[in-house]
Amino acid sequence: MSDPLSFAEARLLVLEMSVAALIAQLPRPSLEEVAGMLTYVAGLSEEAEATVGGSGEAQLGHVRHWANEMLDRVMTSRKLSRPGNPDATNTDGNG
Repeated sequence: MSDPLSFAEARLLVLEMSVAALIAQLPRPSLEEVAGMLTYVAGLSEEAEATVGGSGEAQLGHVRHWANEMLDRVMTSRKLSRPGNPDATNTDGNG
């Protein structure tokens, strides 16, 4: 069983999920730009881990982990918001 979330952790989780839902509603070109940036950050931190040691390596591991987590949240939100057509590019704000 995992530890209960602290107040700050719960607030941050709600914020992250909200941001992911908003990103998921972006038109496809903008969504691809954000996804590319998150992928770049995750990859860059993985490469940098190889050159640093100790706590720096652990911090970079956290960066990679959270960039991947956000990317997963965005993609999940995108799929949930477009159940009939996950590749739809609806930009009128009507789902």
